[in-house]
Amino acid sequence: MTQPTYIQQFVDKLLPQQEFAGLDVGEKLISYLLLSRYDLSVRQFAEVPLAPGTVVKGEIKNSAAFIQALRTLQETIHCRNNACLPFIVSLPSANFFLNVLELPDIPEASYEQAVKLNIGQVSPIPIANAYMDWQNLGVNLKTLQREFLIAVASRQRIDPYLDAFHQAQLQPLAIESRSLSLLRLFTYFSQTVEKNVTLLIIDVGQDGITFLVGKQGKLFFDSYVYWNEIPEAQDGTITQDDLQAIMQREVRRILEFYSLHTEETVHNFSIFSPVLKSELTEYIMKTFSIRYIPVALPDIKESIQKQSSPNKSDSTILTGSSSSVDLYAGLIGLSVRGSLVPREDDDIVSVMPEHTREIYKSTRMYSFVSLWTKIVCATLGGLCILAAAVYGMTLRERLAAQQSLDTFNKMPEIGRVTQLEQEAKDFNALVDTLDIVSKRTHGWSPYMDWIVSASRTAGITITRMSLSENASDIRIWGKALNQQAAFNFRSAIEQGATLFGKIDLPLSSFAQTQQGVEFMLTAA
Repeated sequence: MTQPTYIQQFVDKLLPQQEFAGLDVGEKLISYLLLSRYDLSVRQFAEVPLAPGTVVKGEIKNSAAFIQALRTLQETIHCRNNACLPFIVSLPSANFFLNVLELPDIPEASYEQAVKLNIGQVSPIPIANAYMDWQNLGVNLKTLQREFLIAVASRQRIDPYLDAFHQAQLQPLAIESRSLSLLRLFTYFSQTVEKNVTLLIIDVGQDGITFLVGKQGKLFFDSYVYWNEIPEAQDGTITQDDLQAIMQREVRRILEFYSLHTEETVHNFSIFSPVLKSELTEYIMKTFSIRYIPVALPDIKESIQKQSSPNKSDSTILTGSSSSVDLYAGLIGLSVRGSLVPREDDDIVSVMPEHTREIYKSTRMYSFVSLWTKIVCATLGGLCILAAAVYGMTLRERLAAQQSLDTFNKMPEIGRVTQLEQEAKDFNALVDTLDIVSKRTHGWSPYMDWIVSASRTAGITITRMSLSENASDIRIWGKALNQQAAFNFRSAIEQGATLFGKIDLPLSSFAQTQQGVEFMLTAA
């Protein structure tokens, strides 16, 4: 990753970190979701129905209708032309070829040429007519090979989307497969500390069913089946028996495929379904003897219902599905990338002419120039108006007041009174300032000394700290080599019993990274 320039660092200090929405494109709807990076609450949500035949199996067939839908979306979220923030786009999996490459791990090596060469050998899409990207996943501890997630998409399929966004004056930051959004959703919200287990993820959606296999937090295989390709759904309706028959056929096929290629078995699964979720979960557990891992989606149902369009289309064979949060599983996973993943760290694959970080730098610089140009112009304009008004008032009053002031200032007592009055004002101002400072000052030193000492003892890197005004609640975000180091850190802090009453380090706060684990600790 290239180091930011001094100009970029200066811009980053003047502009706060932004949150970016996710835009999911399906055959029936385009869905827009912006989540808060602080509590994952819904800042904006919108859905715009697509005319039949606008998008077919991930490919734009009617550009004019798609552009009109984008403009309707702009009106719904109240943004005009360049005032709209960039967003992350997810498209159906049919547009992408995804695979994991393994290359020998050579220290200080540049893998760019090697990855490009291997992509050309394994991709079914000619790379001369494709957008491609890759993500360094680190070294596989089992094979000691460095792994790269590659993504390839045909320009013929992606360019119509880019042209439509350009004509609607919208700027996508990245384009990714919906499968990656679902896998990210599991990583962030699954109710297990085993984030790197091999598992099957099933997403029952409005256009079809997604099946994917994740291994050690990486996408191994994905498959998408449209409803019009499924024999059981040809009559436009789907029943519990139909869904169970589909699961029995497709899940068995995927498990056998994975076992054949890896000589391993899948023991875990998660499912997102707006209908019959508990019944399907029970059926899969019983039929294939695999463990179900629940995923606790953010509680956004009420917010989505409030912001949903009253003219929303319900043309789906999943009767009664529109009120289920599971219907937006991929959209939530997509929005997590826009809200929680810092753009300077966003090396996730994106099939666009430019990488996500480069587009972000350009848009951020444009925002900086635009913002400060407006500030300077408004300030100068205001100062000019104020100066003109002050000058006019002063000119009118000056002649009338000059004679009275001259007479008044000749009195010897006036000078002494004025001096004493100014000294009194200065003294009162100093007293007020001292009082304010004394009230706002808190004794942070005992807390900070103890926390820093404990982090050194446990080998913890503190990345962020949040302090309440009265020091009653301290939140610490940190990195450690493993979970045990984090628990040692908590034990070290607990020794300061006179300073802290309660130390909380929940298992759900742990997130596995390439360097170890990240966690959040609360001291009260």
